[in-house]
Amino acid sequence: MGDRYRMLLALAQRDLGMERVAEILEPARVKVTAILERGQRDGVFHSHLPPAVMGAALEAMTVALLEEVNTGARQ
Repeated sequence: MGDRYRMLLALAQRDLGMERVAEILEPARVKVTAILERGQRDGVFHSHLPPAVMGAALEAMTVALLEEVNTGARQ
């Protein structure tokens, strides 16, 4: 999905501001945190970081990768 909408994601950050983007992404963040919590309980993911921190890291990495594609980095 990011590949199809990466430009919209970049424009949203610029046009809406980070606070509004955070509000829009909140439901997805809640779901990701729940998945990571379950994975930690089940021993699938390491538990050395809180689930919310791991989710934030994944989100930041995804946005950074999409931005690289937007700037012409090779896929």
